[in-house]
Amino acid sequence: MNQDLDKITQVIIILLDNAIKYTNEEGWIKIDLIQSKRQVIFSITNSGSGIAKEHLEKVFDRFFKDDSSRNNESQSFRLGLAIAKAIIEQSGGKISVNSIENERTTFRFTLKI
Repeated sequence: MNQDLDKITQVIIILLDNAIKYTNEEGWIKIDLIQSKRQVIFSITNSGSGIAKEHLEKVFDRFFKDDSSRNNESQSFRLGLAIAKAIIEQSGGKISVNSIENERTTFRFTLKI
């Protein structure tokens, strides 16, 4: 990849930190890394309360907090996902989130090779 690996590592740490924070007590975290001829796809999925459908498009906004399901982050400035999005987009990639409430959440980013 022709990317700043320190910045991509920062994104992975942000996503892993979020997965750890929001996994339910007896839950799980799954990490996938897929390489094709043209791109790399990284995804991280965690079990837990998930994100309400109406909040999915806002999770990358600075300072956004879904008070109903992700309320244990009281000491955070809630900038991590906004930073992750900025890094991925500046690298020419895309980042997204998919969630099923009370089941799981998946964050995924793709970067061109």
